Amino acid sequence: YADISLEQMSADFEHVRESLGIERWLVFGGSWGSTLGLDYALTNPSRCLGLILRGIFLNTPDEFEAIYARKSFAGNARRLGEFDIFFELAADEARRRGEAPLDPDDARRFVQLYEDLIVSGDRMAIWRFYAFENNLIEEDATKLLDPRVVKEDEFAEAQSVSFFEARLFLKGTYE
Repeated sequence: YADISLEQMSADFEHVRESLGIERWLVFGGSWGSTLGLDYALTNPSRCLGLILRGIFLNTPDEFEAIYARKSFAGNARRLGEFDIFFELAADEARRRGEAPLDPDDARRFVQLYEDLIVSGDRMAIWRFYAFENNLIEEDATKLLDPRVVKEDEFAEAQSVSFFEARLFLKGTYE
């Protein structure tokens, strides 16, 4: 798992396509999946009928900062509150390690702390990462996830999403 990369994930999708005996397929991706879909299509154009992309996220440093820095949510009380709940776990981890206090606008260090927690299996870190991202795109306030209470029926998805996204966001943005 330490060497997961965008290129490896695209290669894995190609392996799945071949294993299923699919000649060509339509590639769909949303948010970070749009980045993965684009990479797959650029690498394997003859295998793609076309692309459907929504909520395009290309993992540029500006996009990364727009999601993982507190300053991005200035003027939006609900989003600031959600960010602060998300942030507190990473800030606590920095203190626990005896490190310098975590700056809420240091997106790289913030997500690095989360990646470490997620890879170590910290259930609350896994859940908060997932809940924060879910709540960013959820328009119906009645469907927002409580970042402090793990929903067991969604935890497996949360684990998968948080594991890959935290690791690949850092790798793609800062390498």
